[in-house]
Amino acid sequence: MRMQVLRAFIKIVEKRSFTEAADELFLTQSTLSKQIRELEKRMGQQLLFRTTRTVLTTKAGQLFYEYAVRTINEWDHLQQKMLEIPRQTRPSIRIGYTTSEQLPFIQAGLSRRSWQQKGIDVSLHKVHPTRVLEALKKGETDCFILHHASLPTLKGLGVERLAHAPIHVILPDASPLATRQSLSMQDICTLTDVRCAHTRDPLYYERIDKAFREAGIPVPRNIETGESEELEILISSPGRMSLCPSIYAPWKRCTAVPLTDC
Repeated sequence: MRMQVLRAFIKIVEKRSFTEAADELFLTQSTLSKQIRELEKRMGQQLLFRTTRTVLTTKAGQLFYEYAVRTINEWDHLQQKMLEIPRQTRPSIRIGYTTSEQLPFIQAGLSRRSWQQKGIDVSLHKVHPTRVLEALKKGETDCFILHHASLPTLKGLGVERLAHAPIHVILPDASPLATRQSLSMQDICTLTDVRCAHTRDPLYYERIDKAFREAGIPVPRNIETGESEELEILISSPGRMSLCPSIYAPWKRCTAVPLTDC
């Protein structure tokens, strides 16, 4: 039974008039009368007495009126509750990443899992490294895929720790500076800095270069870039280095020395 028929019946009973009820419902009297005749036929009972002055309910009509009022109230209450529930269609997960280098590996990993078959929508969102914490706090992403730290440092690894990690100078063991307990920007400004080629919005390089400039020291005289897998080979010469966050272990045949003023 349509809700508008119940509302029309309630309006007639409360107004005790087909004319007033029709006006408030923006219906013609003939349309309203037809609805009530069809309703009575369906119920198998006369529900209303209609006189020249008023409209009264029969015993069946009074019972139907009480039912209609309860039904409409429950329906309106249900609709209000539905409005309070956030709209949801399919479950989804928003994965954040920070550099273009990560994207092929993320996509390859996702393709091996039947997310769509399980009814889960996956979306990828590139976020500048300095906004990782902000994006998580604001709910722009559900999780982040960051660079994989070496196994010994995984314990306690979090975004806060990564964002504020000090910088180490990764030097080949053959470098004379590899035996030092710490280094300054002045010590390394003449070395060649080996960096990842595809880091268009770098995690740490902008911060490092700014630190050099603010200290009045030239940025390392030469910057060489390569694929991430090639860095271990590129850094093999004594006059080279790579600047990395301290949570990552150095490559084979390399030593990590703290950079004290960055």
